[in-house]
Amino acid sequence: MLSTTEAQFNTPSTSSIPVTSMSGSRRRSSSSSAGSVSSPCAVCSDPAEGMHFGAHACAACGAFFRRSIAEQKVYTCAVKNCPVQGGINKASKRSTICRYCRFEKCLNAGMSPQEVQVKRLRQLEETSPVDSHSFFSTPLSSSTPTLEHIVQIRRDLADQRQLFQLQNENQCEGAEALLECLRVEWETFRELVLNQGIFRQFVDPRRYFHIKMELDSSPEFAEDITLSRGIFLASEVMDWALLTAKQGGVQKDSCFFPDGSSTEISAAGLTSFFAKDSEIKDPQCMARLCQPMFAQLVRTCARSLQAAHIDELETAFLYGTLLIQISGILSTPTQHPLQNALFEELRSHYESSGSELSVKMGNIILLNSPLIQTALEFREFISVLEIEKRIDLGLSF
Repeated sequence: MLSTTEAQFNTPSTSSIPVTSMSGSRRRSSSSSAGSVSSPCAVCSDPAEGMHFGAHACAACGAFFRRSIAEQKVYTCAVKNCPVQGGINKASKRSTICRYCRFEKCLNAGMSPQEVQVKRLRQLEETSPVDSHSFFSTPLSSSTPTLEHIVQIRRDLADQRQLFQLQNENQCEGAEALLECLRVEWETFRELVLNQGIFRQFVDPRRYFHIKMELDSSPEFAEDITLSRGIFLASEVMDWALLTAKQGGVQKDSCFFPDGSSTEISAAGLTSFFAKDSEIKDPQCMARLCQPMFAQLVRTCARSLQAAHIDELETAFLYGTLLIQISGILSTPTQHPLQNALFEELRSHYESSGSELSVKMGNIILLNSPLIQTALEFREFISVLEIEKRIDLGLSF
């Protein structure tokens, strides 16, 4: 039986084609045409060919999005509003489409970078839908109680963050909105991380509720304030890197923040970001000072996390070891029992899943170094921002 396309170009006589075939061909042609009209590609408006990474799209846009994530390509655009229209499937049109704007439309249509990774790893292990806490959700095991506890803490943090985004009516932009976001993040972090659970051993906040002026000026108090602040900012750096990786920031050369906003990390992008705050007198200078930190966060930390495909337990391990190492840098180094527990439980997790222990654990540990370096630079950036705006963020108990 000839298809509609074959009938169009071969044009045999009507007597040679059974009536049922002709009517069936017409029905299929009509159905195909209706499907094309009712289900266009959410990116370029060409006929969609099913779901691709979470969005109705054509095969060309699906392949473009997959390559962008898998190969960690980086796109730029001066306009950021280029037309992305039909004809992308044609080779002659494909090279003329702005890749930045096409990738942006893929994200806006609902394509998820995590889905690219899930598809690549599906033959290795069954994964549940990706949430906001790590790249992959992992069934928790009774053999990993410490990691489970950190996983739950991070889930609670993410839930509070989503609630803040829904309730946030702040009309501020740029650095002012970022600082307000950090204040809210600090309150949540203090309540869910430092005030309870396994991280209480880093800083015991209960003694700060006793107002003692002589204690406020003691070296021990100052050290603990520095420690709690440093641990929080390290936590933020890791979460910013994870958010950036998941939201396509690696490809867009942009940093994403917990309140849902973002900024390009180019000199012009950061200058525009700081210029939105009237209290910052020299946005260009601020951009120049902080650009290395943002570049490290996006181009090294987020890129490495996007390529690592870490699950929830691995994210919990990375988070715990990051806070332990930061606490050792900012205070008297000690051997934390928590660190031994984390390594032992991750080993147990890998052995039970049949993973290559030494390779996977080594790769996870290597992710810590750029995160630590960025966290230390982030502390300096926040201090400069406080001086510039003549404020104190109040990141202390």
